[in-house]
Amino acid sequence: MSSPPRPQPVLDVSPAAWVESSIGRFGSGVGGLLPEGFSHYARILHPASKDEGPPEQGTLPPEPLTALCDVLGRHTETPGQCWFCLWEGVGWIEAGRLQWHWLDGDPPPTDSPPVIAASFAPEVLAGPRVRLPERDYILLHGPLESATQLGYRFGELCAAAGLPIDDDVDAFFPQSPHLAWPEDRAWCVATEIDLDSTYVAGSEKLIAAVLADDRLEALPVERGDSLVAPSDGVDQGT
Repeated sequence: MSSPPRPQPVLDVSPAAWVESSIGRFGSGVGGLLPEGFSHYARILHPASKDEGPPEQGTLPPEPLTALCDVLGRHTETPGQCWFCLWEGVGWIEAGRLQWHWLDGDPPPTDSPPVIAASFAPEVLAGPRVRLPERDYILLHGPLESATQLGYRFGELCAAAGLPIDDDVDAFFPQSPHLAWPEDRAWCVATEIDLDSTYVAGSEKLIAAVLADDRLEALPVERGDSLVAPSDGVDQGT
């Protein structure tokens, strides 16, 4: 089975204007993550376990992200036309230099570490941003399932720099969108970079489906609720 297409960056950020104009102030709780206009909300807890450790902050891992996309796709008329925001501060979007590491007793390498190319074209890196309180984002477009294809493609960038990479190296590091919504604005999803939960806004029927899906650990919240700290006693691992 072929992978879904990747979301493509766009230079026209006007499709996000409705989010910019209706999102709450930074730090104001759930309403500071999601735009107005929705009746129901849910918090999806990022998974934690004794083996893997505490939940990841700033990204919903692939399995629950795929499950969420499955649910979301049944609650929009435009699953093939979705918008995604990626925070401009993620470290892998810019070009960077690899760091050398060597074993004790071995001489350090004398040549400079190679430069790994940026993940986006120069016009995207220098282009307009979706500007929200305290956060600026690159805007991307694609079908809903392309949300699972956003991330750092280390192997591709190494190949572009002429560097070999072992087959057993995990060369793709997924990153869920920090914001996502369909063209018909039937729902909106937010994963704030400093939180270990993802928040969903939508209809009563959508939120009921999110809460009922046993692939997701979710609970209902209100727009005015605070963003509870990771030490709130929920999702402590199994």
